[in-house]
Amino acid sequence: MAASSGGMDNEEENAHQVADVNVLRSHILQLVPVLLEDDRAIPSTLNAKLDEPSTIDLLKKFLGDPQAKSLMIERLTTKGDNFLGVL
Repeated sequence: MAASSGGMDNEEENAHQVADVNVLRSHILQLVPVLLEDDRAIPSTLNAKLDEPSTIDLLKKFLGDPQAKSLMIERLTTKGDNFLGVL
């Protein structure tokens, strides 16, 4: 019985971690347009980047690392194209 209880705790912990990533993603989507001083619309490149598995992994690492104090999001522009990156 104890083994199954431990498995339940692990599942709950994983579910909590996914929820935290979604909350962080929501905050990023609200904050970035304000900081970019654009028309307050969410750039489609930001949505696409936040949906990438590599970005989700970075956000999970950020949330799981108590020594990480900041998350850098940069906007790269090359000849009229805008690219947003999460570092």
